[in-house]
Amino acid sequence: MRQACIKYLQRWFVFFYPERPQIVEQAKQLASELGGRLETPTLPWKYAWIQKLFGWELGKRAWFNLPKLRSELSRRWDKTLFHLEPRSLRALASPIVANASTERPTG
Repeated sequence: MRQACIKYLQRWFVFFYPERPQIVEQAKQLASELGGRLETPTLPWKYAWIQKLFGWELGKRAWFNLPKLRSELSRRWDKTLFHLEPRSLRALASPIVANASTERPTG
């Protein structure tokens, strides 16, 4: 049970390290009371180089925000291509959607 608590603390430790020193100290103390210790967290390998070059703050920001940025850019690119595509090609590419909008329910 103690080991599970220490693993849990270690997993979430990165979200507080190093910006919240008071919480970091409390977590370290709690791990110590449980018979373990918390290691300095590491960022995923994709962002570790940013942390080494620019520091923890920027590395963590990149880890949290770059996937969101990538998703948003992909979504916008797809939307732009949709609007640039001629309407006649859209109708040919998706005949089910085109027919569904012209048919009316019976009954």
